[in-house]
Amino acid sequence: MITQLLRSVILTLALILISIVYLQAQPTTEAIEITIYPSKVISEEFIGNGVQWEAYPHGDSDQSEWGNLMTEDNWQKLYKRLDFVKPRLIRLKVVG
Repeated sequence: MITQLLRSVILTLALILISIVYLQAQPTTEAIEITIYPSKVISEEFIGNGVQWEAYPHGDSDQSEWGNLMTEDNWQKLYKRLDFVKPRLIRLKVVG
């Protein structure tokens, strides 16, 4: 069991460490060079970005606290974003 004194010491050390990291993270104006090698394969297993759609049946109706969230405009915005992202994987959570 950790005593109150040990908790205080750990908390103090953590705050000191956070302060040191924060103070050393000064903004820089130096140019950073990034090189992209299109022919170099980083991973053979990457299948692309995915999308998670979490259904909120309690929040998507005229009677809900949030109102009807998925209006026709929101559906069109969703379709436009999916067309842009072109996800290869979509995970849908359905309340069962």
